[in-house]
Amino acid sequence: MTKGKTVAKKSRLSRDQKRKSKLTRERKEHRESSVLPYKGNTYKSPELIPTLFRTELGIHEADVMSERSLTDNDVRAALEQLVLGLRQGPLPPQDDSNRFSDTGSQADLIVWNIRQNWKDLYRESPNPGRDKLIGVLRTLLDSINTWSTPSPASRGYLHFIEGFLKKQGASVRIVDENMEEVEGENGEDELLKVGRAAYLSNDPVAIEKFSKRVMQLTASGQVERVVNVCQQLMGEVGVNRPLARELSSLSMAAQQALPQLPHERG
Repeated sequence: MTKGKTVAKKSRLSRDQKRKSKLTRERKEHRESSVLPYKGNTYKSPELIPTLFRTELGIHEADVMSERSLTDNDVRAALEQLVLGLRQGPLPPQDDSNRFSDTGSQADLIVWNIRQNWKDLYRESPNPGRDKLIGVLRTLLDSINTWSTPSPASRGYLHFIEGFLKKQGASVRIVDENMEEVEGENGEDELLKVGRAAYLSNDPVAIEKFSKRVMQLTASGQVERVVNVCQQLMGEVGVNRPLARELSSLSMAAQQALPQLPHERG
């Protein structure tokens, strides 16, 4: 009876095959750890419109709760965090206190409030499931890329959804323990009020005056202010309206005056 022994087999893969195998493994690991925006319309179906709406409402509510201190990059980080969490399985339950811990980050606040909105929505409507939730979040990541600017402090997307939600009749207010509205430190931008009056009335003279004012502010360096107002007005007017094209042109002209900074997308 011969004594058995273990013999290590020499790999028969060539150096090129090993390199390709390593690249394949690295690509798979990258796909699992990265979140790519989705540009299609699959997750804008009638079935998923309520989820899209409540997700963006959750984002806007978080912005109001933070006294509008969020940036588009905070929202991007939050959506990516949610996608990565969903890929791992069911999300851990949230407590029922309806209070966010002040120790969390800006992205944590957004995640928490999106999930609060989902919880409210799915009490009466069926949850579409993990894969579709991920698709909705990736669709919104593409929307962030569309409406934000190259500035690290960009709030273009946040202003757009504020206008869009206003058009849908959604109003977000902060109230105290007696359910009385708490006034914010800053009111609406006067430029936004002027633009809203001009575009919603479709008054050519008022629109021309607004356009000239926007160009003056752009020339004076108030680019982010101009972009934010134009993005919010596009949300309020409706992106498919002819008037939105002029607002888009004003916004793009202003963005061309921004420093050419690298902008991580997706």
